[in-house]
Amino acid sequence: MHVNYRPKTPIFNLIYWPQTWQRAPFFSRLSIPLRDVNFRRFIGFHLCWGWSVNLAAPFFAVYMLKDLQLSYTFVTALASLTALSNMMGMRFWGQMTDRFSAKPVSLLGGLGAAVLPGIWLTTAVISPWVVLPLVHVLGGFAWSAFSLNVNTLLLALAPTRERSIYLSVYAALTGLTAAAAPIVGGLLGRVLQSGAVSLPSWLNVYLLLFALSCLLRLLSLLLFLRVHEPREVPLERLLPVFGNLHTLNTMIGFEPLFHHAYLQGERVDRFLVARSHAMRRALEHLDETTDAYAAESEAHLRELVDSGDVIISALRKESESLSDKLEHYVERSEARIARLLERLSPPLLTLCQRLRRWYREDSE
Repeated sequence: MHVNYRPKTPIFNLIYWPQTWQRAPFFSRLSIPLRDVNFRRFIGFHLCWGWSVNLAAPFFAVYMLKDLQLSYTFVTALASLTALSNMMGMRFWGQMTDRFSAKPVSLLGGLGAAVLPGIWLTTAVISPWVVLPLVHVLGGFAWSAFSLNVNTLLLALAPTRERSIYLSVYAALTGLTAAAAPIVGGLLGRVLQSGAVSLPSWLNVYLLLFALSCLLRLLSLLLFLRVHEPREVPLERLLPVFGNLHTLNTMIGFEPLFHHAYLQGERVDRFLVARSHAMRRALEHLDETTDAYAAESEAHLRELVDSGDVIISALRKESESLSDKLEHYVERSEARIARLLERLSPPLLTLCQRLRRWYREDSE
């Protein structure tokens, strides 16, 4: 007997009505992307690719810090170099995608990203100060091509009406792989370091994981070749951009890349010129402001000097007046003293004569 009744509470639907839960539209829609052969190939490639990438991804920083004895500053600078090259590559690869479609560009970026762990093996014989900056620049440029165009390809493969369920299934499956692969890589590294598997003394465990990741990445790209894009362009049409393989005239093949680099350099040049003009205007404004302040300060100083001159001239006049008064008082005093002496001189002379006579008379 078929029961069409469906309870309102979802938990009851899962516990008491399992036959109704199996016929729910949401869970039936989950199988729609898996019935798409092309999308199933795309999912299979991403599962293998995510497994191969995340198997060794956590150990690159550990290898630099522990085995190569690099500083945290240098490791951080390498990460910044990767981000910078990734940002610069986005614009170039976006133009290539508009011209040649997403699959060949992402395949080319995937080839570059697959070879990168193999380049890390050269750090055993070449100085890491030489190898690692080159690896991080190439890595940022290659991963920008792969990440940008793989997402574009995902949107191209998903139908418009079912795009949400396609993206959900893709995110769920690849997320599980991205979470499980580092755990398996850590367990494998611990087993190799514990000595359970006999390895030569010269063989580094991290380099072995990098070599394994490189091999798995290259094998994963074979699955990517089976994915078909709606407006796919063969990879052979993209390769001449990076060099004419028939005539070995690399200047013709690299012309778009040089043109892109020239445009970026021109943008930097325009930015520097604009900044220099702005700096010159700022310096001119600062010069004008300084001149205005200097003129204002000079005017204030001139006012102070003028007021000081007035005060000095007034003091000079007062001192001259005081000097004249003192001279007048001195002259008057001298005149009075002279007159006084003139009046007192006859009586004093007579008194002196009398005293002299008196003294003579007394002595006789």
